[in-house]
Amino acid sequence: MRFLSLCLPLSPFQQRKDVEGSLFVVRNAGARCGVVILNKKAGPNWAEPLRPECQFEAAPPYLLTRTAGDAVVGIWFYDSDECGRVGTLLAGLAAGGQAGGAVAAPPA
Repeated sequence: MRFLSLCLPLSPFQQRKDVEGSLFVVRNAGARCGVVILNKKAGPNWAEPLRPECQFEAAPPYLLTRTAGDAVVGIWFYDSDECGRVGTLLAGLAAGGQAGGAVAAPPA
């Protein structure tokens, strides 16, 4: 998976982050969930808590979301089907801890 920072809507370009690696969904002792990408490029890992206000949009091969810092980011998936499945899982966990929430589909 690759992690991209999308500069929207003011800039029509993508700024590639130097984060690439495996994506993990984690839960801490307080039952809060988050997403971690373990960076295989030896830089810092990327971690983001899943909050109820998180929104996800599946635009295969990218899963788009807004971070706590209000930046729009895209996570690139090699498998487009996996992109939708992970998006559904993350949306459900962000909405209240249940897997299987709604993910916005890209406009036709």
